[in-house]
Amino acid sequence: MRRFYTLFIVLTIAAQAVADPTSTYYAGIDGLTGESLKLKLKAIVNNHSYIDYSLLDEAYPDVYTLTDRGTQYVYDIFSAEQYTFQNGGFNKEHVVPKSWWNSHTSLDCYHDIISVIPALSAANSKKNNFPPGLVKSASYDNGRLRVGTPANGLGTSFSSVFEPYDEFKGDFARIYMYVATCYDDAPWGENDVASEFVSETWPTMNEWLYKMLLKWHNDDPVSEDERIINDRVLAVQGNRNPFVDYPALADHIWGDLREETFTLSDATLYQHSTIQYPGTVSGTSAVNNICLSQTTVPCRSILIGNTVTKTIGVRLTGIQDDVSVTATVGSVTPATIAANTASAILTWTYTPTEEGSFDGKVTLSAADKSASVRIYGTTYDPSSSTGDDTIWELVTSSEDLEEGDDYLLVCRSKGSVAGELTGGYLTRITSDNLDATTTSFVGTPEGALVFTLGTSGNYFTFANNAGKRLGSVSSLNLSFGNSSASQSWSISINNTSSDVTIANSTENCGTIYFNSSSPRFKTYTSTTMTLPQLFHKKGAAVSHTFTWMVGDDVYATTSAYTGKEIIQPTVSPSADGYTFMGWTAAEEINADGTDITYFSTGDVASASATYRAVFAISSSSGDDTPLTLLSDDFSSITKGSVSSNGCSTQWTGDSSFPTVSNAYQAGGIVKLGKTSEPGSITSTVLQAGAGTEVTVSFDVKGWTTVEGTVVVSLGSLSQSVSYSAVMESTSFDNRSVTFTLADDNPALTLATSAKRAFIDNVTVSTVGSVVTYTGYTFYPEEQAQLHGDVNADGEVNVADVTALVAHILGTQCYDETNCDINGDGSINVADVTALVALILTAE
Repeated sequence: MRRFYTLFIVLTIAAQAVADPTSTYYAGIDGLTGESLKLKLKAIVNNHSYIDYSLLDEAYPDVYTLTDRGTQYVYDIFSAEQYTFQNGGFNKEHVVPKSWWNSHTSLDCYHDIISVIPALSAANSKKNNFPPGLVKSASYDNGRLRVGTPANGLGTSFSSVFEPYDEFKGDFARIYMYVATCYDDAPWGENDVASEFVSETWPTMNEWLYKMLLKWHNDDPVSEDERIINDRVLAVQGNRNPFVDYPALADHIWGDLREETFTLSDATLYQHSTIQYPGTVSGTSAVNNICLSQTTVPCRSILIGNTVTKTIGVRLTGIQDDVSVTATVGSVTPATIAANTASAILTWTYTPTEEGSFDGKVTLSAADKSASVRIYGTTYDPSSSTGDDTIWELVTSSEDLEEGDDYLLVCRSKGSVAGELTGGYLTRITSDNLDATTTSFVGTPEGALVFTLGTSGNYFTFANNAGKRLGSVSSLNLSFGNSSASQSWSISINNTSSDVTIANSTENCGTIYFNSSSPRFKTYTSTTMTLPQLFHKKGAAVSHTFTWMVGDDVYATTSAYTGKEIIQPTVSPSADGYTFMGWTAAEEINADGTDITYFSTGDVASASATYRAVFAISSSSGDDTPLTLLSDDFSSITKGSVSSNGCSTQWTGDSSFPTVSNAYQAGGIVKLGKTSEPGSITSTVLQAGAGTEVTVSFDVKGWTTVEGTVVVSLGSLSQSVSYSAVMESTSFDNRSVTFTLADDNPALTLATSAKRAFIDNVTVSTVGSVVTYTGYTFYPEEQAQLHGDVNADGEVNVADVTALVAHILGTQCYDETNCDINGDGSINVADVTALVALILTAE
């Protein structure tokens, strides 16, 4: 039996397929300045291959996959969470918002793999269409990206901006610079759409933006990860980001070197701009006329015995003495920079010999002037890894406290686990397995301290693996086995939040809290700290196997532990003449597609299972009669009312909208959102294919005031809808929006952009002809006759019109099933009209 795979074909221009960016790829930019330099770069980088937006998911693993400790994960500059492409849950994020060019899908910037990158959906949603900037007050912070109000004097007209953490500001800046160079003629700000880009060859970005991005670009130099990704982009898209290859280009185009000619041979040294930046900027990398390209260098886990090398750019102004260079960890060259040197590159090298963490400095000193770079990170030895398959479950009541069992002390909301005891407190170990909602996870975090619970009279005790009990003394310091410390504790668990109060039996010895400002677990008498939680060891995790079948062939196998999300194949199977509909665990399906339960992203493992690929024949109706794809008047909602005190009962969804977030019952109406957060409802998939034009209509009114807009999303498309009716209005506002579907079988999501709104009478209907599916099958053993293929040659074109006319005239005879194009049971000129419409639609 044949195996079917989606083919991903990329054309790479031979002249560009070079690993060395200093070769002929950038030929012609020597001697240029400012705008002319930018235009020449555009001509170079704009000449790239086309990757369809729908195929970006397939290309991403070849570009944005990194490896740490032998584990592959997604390079996501929006989120600190490590995940894989197999896990799913990521979006295709336009780093420069597509709304700034009015979301035209026909433009190459809509699907450029340099600027449309993978990002976890939560961070992607919070970033919205806001520009980058300096955040004055954050409403969202995920450890890598902050969103909030802009700093005073920044210069943007947007009410919110997003600010990456320092080590990723340069990544964002270089992508913005690439887009401003490659797509300076896009319709930026068309129809008065809010945009910080303008359609002009220079500067393309508004002044405040390019000045700030220059600072980000220079303060956070190009990382090795960016260089790796840039080389991979060349392989799949055929072009490069020049600001990764030659950082100095940015200052020659937008900065204080704009009047100076650019020369490839002189551009290898790091250039730091002295431009005056807008807004309130905290911190500086310039100290005593010694300017460093960065002030901190974080290093991901380094394998023992491997050598890591980092480069640090230096610019010197008015330094008339020799500059000595020293390192407290590793080594650095050169050891001396000669007096009156304008710039230099330092190379720091480190080969760890033992497992643990390191935190050192590279210091430059000249007479009474000095500056330093902090270099820190961790090392590991795979042979001594403490990772395992242990299941840890959240303690939610006193019934979970078992003498002799093992526990972890954690602070879920801070992603922290208690580690070794030092200096009177328990150190903080960070864990990607934890967030504010975690109730269970697999694997003991490396470095975590495992406690054994015991009892002493009416109190509990906590012992380490050496059998020493944890105690506290009146100085509020923790200790193990200290005979003068009080080693017994009371445990009280909040049944709602699962926060645990672990109070020492001696009152003046305090209660264990997590200190967020100085991350550690310690005893305090103050109650201003964060209460921790306990996780109970529940034994070894059970791994399940999942088999994905196409007909009788095994297409892929994946695995997941009990309670963990099932990972489905990232690449869908394909078959000529058929559309892949999804995976199902059913052993039989109906040919008309009814009652098929498809695998849903987010399904968790409970046992091993086999999933089968479902295909269907795609065809266009050629009929302008509207077809209702979804209709819900929420009549099943019986509680609550449209009032400020009548809609507090949560709604769990219905058959049309099974997935909800912050949704509440309001008497035949659904209320989305609450005082502090927006809400959303997501439908089952709509049975219509890409290219179908549909209208979404609904009734809406706000709270006591209108608190935002309603965001309507169909697959990868979305529109924001405004309204004016509020709670006290006698009627709802009826709103409708029209989409041309970009995806097959998308789901509809209605979401509030801010806080609360009431939604009713949701309908999705087709406009004009609709792409439909028939002939559902597990595997197309026999390739079906294409709809409209009258002469059965495997194609639908003008030759079929000729054949159909000949059949009607009686000069030739063809299969009448194939000739009845409009499906009305008779074959006549109406079928010719339908066939012509079908061909034109396909083209």
